[in-house]
Amino acid sequence: TPCIVLCEYMWLGKRYSRETLFSLVVLCTGGFVAAASDVEINLVGTLVALAGLAVTSFGWVSLTEMQRSLTCHPLQSLWYISSAMSLVMAIEVPLVDNVAALASVNVSWPLAAAIFGSCLLAFVVNMSAFVASNVTGALTMSVIGYLKTACIMMCGLVFFGEQTSPKHMTGMIITLVGLAWYTYARSRSTDSVVKHDDKAEKVE
Repeated sequence: TPCIVLCEYMWLGKRYSRETLFSLVVLCTGGFVAAASDVEINLVGTLVALAGLAVTSFGWVSLTEMQRSLTCHPLQSLWYISSAMSLVMAIEVPLVDNVAALASVNVSWPLAAAIFGSCLLAFVVNMSAFVASNVTGALTMSVIGYLKTACIMMCGLVFFGEQTSPKHMTGMIITLVGLAWYTYARSRSTDSVVKHDDKAEKVE
């Protein structure tokens, strides 16, 4: 989320109100407390995580701007990007997966139905993400990710009886407070701008 704010500011000149930025601080703090566990940090892992963060943030920002500037339908954008990603996966899969083991799997009808159902759900999720990003923007899509994480943790606690620690509960509460504050701040905010050739244009 901070990386998206930085990308939009450096690339698009978009500015957010102080109230929105403060709500994001609360939101990110809650998400970190709720989702973080005991981890081991090393240089390689940190560099890979930072690279993934930068690429993901730039991807969402560029996707949103591409859809808006070209007036693309979300389904059209999904079609083009999925085609490119299929090519990337075709190159990467042999490098990281055991292709021989995958080829030897006996595909039964239940397995085929499970794969088809998983692909269908993935299409629905991706389509909804493209539609939402076109309507709301990259930053709000990132905030929705925090909501998804909080909902998953709460559903596991309520419906499946998963054990949770006071730290995770505190993190979920902080996250929900940050979500509510962000929604309120964005509904009142009118000072986000995009600068093009020394001109300011109101957005959202």
